[in-house]
Amino acid sequence: MIMADVFISYARENRAMAESVANALAADGYSVWWDREILAGESFDQVIEHELDQAGCVIVLWSQDSASSEWVRSEAAAAAERGVLVPAFIEQVRLPLEFRRKHTLDLTSWNGDRNAPELAPLRRALEARLRGDEAGRKAEVEKEGAGERWPRISLLLATLLILSVALWAFLATPATHRSNSGELLAQANKLFDQHKWQEAKQVYIRYLDLDPRDTSALSDLGVCYRELGDFETALTTFDRALDIKADSWQALYNKIIVVGFDQNHLDHAKELLKRLRELQANNPDVERLAEALAKREETAEKGSVPPARSPS
Repeated sequence: MIMADVFISYARENRAMAESVANALAADGYSVWWDREILAGESFDQVIEHELDQAGCVIVLWSQDSASSEWVRSEAAAAAERGVLVPAFIEQVRLPLEFRRKHTLDLTSWNGDRNAPELAPLRRALEARLRGDEAGRKAEVEKEGAGERWPRISLLLATLLILSVALWAFLATPATHRSNSGELLAQANKLFDQHKWQEAKQVYIRYLDLDPRDTSALSDLGVCYRELGDFETALTTFDRALDIKADSWQALYNKIIVVGFDQNHLDHAKELLKRLRELQANNPDVERLAEALAKREETAEKGSVPPARSPS
């Protein structure tokens, strides 16, 4: 049996979303195993286990239903143990404890269009996991192209232009920054998950030199500064993310933590919280933050709220 590039783990209630992801990745040339309803006549458990163990990477689609599914949680744990887990939110949900510190992509606003920009981080993660350096370079080109098809008459000219720009960028970029961006992001996320804040900060900075508009990475970099006690730089970094993407709720969430709990500017934190609630009306993490902020205001004692991990 041929190994699939991608195994998609999901709750049956999210089958339509899983199919959309599978179709988008299949159109990109990946082999994808996802359809659990085609197993009639076969041993369900054995087929699932074989595909899970053999897949090059495992995408877990986190939702309210999948977070409470023993099947999905077991599959995610097995993938994490092998080092092939690529988690993604399709709904805002509080993850099982063992997965809360994993770097999780954000597909909550994805509309199913395979050319939509929300899929770019997922593609980069898969390329970094499956293809290494060669595919990482391909992912960067695809990210810039955003899935557009140029007319054939312009293909040669476009190819020459891309090669010229790539050569210029290579020659102009310091050697320490020439690493593939996908690999740098994966390295930074791993260091973040290990709470190695100084090392993670340095790698995020290198990655952001290559992809300065990645708001998820900016938010995570801000968390690193906050954990290192550099609150002003943390706030500046969260603001950079919000300038690029005004609805980056993770950056806003983390900004509230610094403003309200580290700097004790409670009035400002409450104003920011109003905006956060507009963006994430039904997010339980936001409500827990609101409760902690209210308690801090009442008691005037120092509280402790963990920073939000960026899902993109």
